[in-house]
Parts: sequence; C-alpha cells; structure tokens
Amino acid sequence: MLTISLINIFWLKSSLIVTGIAALFAVVYSVYLVGDTQLILGGRHKSISMDDYIMGSVFLYLDIISLFLKILQLFGKRKDD
Repeated sequence: MLTISLINIFWLKSSLIVTGIAALFAVVYSVYLVGDTQLILGGRHKSISMDDYIMGSVFLYLDIISLFLKILQLFGKRKDD
C-alpha cells in the first residue's frame, strides 16, 4: 500500500487510486475495530485483563478515529474535484 501510494503521489496522481486506498484502509480499520472489541470482551484465544481497561479504550478510540477519517476521505468533497 505504501508503494502504491508513493507511486500515485509522484507519478500517477489519480483520484481513483486514492479512493481505492481509502476504501481498503476503511475495511482494514473495520476489521481492527471488530478484533479489538472482541479482545476487550474476552474472545476465544486472547483477552485483556480488567486492569488494562485504559489500553482497551485507547485501542477502540484509535480504531474509531482512523475509520472515521478514512470514511471522510471517501465521501468528502475536495476543492480540486
């Protein structure tokens, strides 16, 4: 993803590639959100202890903010479009 992003920034400058990358990362952050929620609730394989509730809330906060930013990037209007 980093390589495709760099190629797009310097040579291609395609808005379609930017949209595709944002959509892919939105899916990735959605999976992270589900995984971290399962980790907090106590999944089958791994879970965090009750003493790590601050770390769990930070995990969820970062996942939600990252997902929100990618959704804004997907559906937001740009000045150059």
